[in-house]
Amino acid sequence: PLPTDKRVAFMTLTLQGATGLTDTHVDALLRQSPHLHRLTLLACPRVTEQSLGQVARLCPSLQQLHLEALPSLR
Repeated sequence: PLPTDKRVAFMTLTLQGATGLTDTHVDALLRQSPHLHRLTLLACPRVTEQSLGQVARLCPSLQQLHLEALPSLR
């Protein structure tokens, strides 16, 4: 595990089958990864359109976004 005083910034992030992942979690991950280039969300049923708004606002460097099996986005 990482020490709690260290932050990790992602450039590529893939979250698959994260059934407990919510918009609040996505927001926290995005806020600490301002240079995110690729984001994939697969089968994360609690992620909603709120997260997509945060992606647009918080990830100006995003080059690739893959969304699949997100029932809350229908």
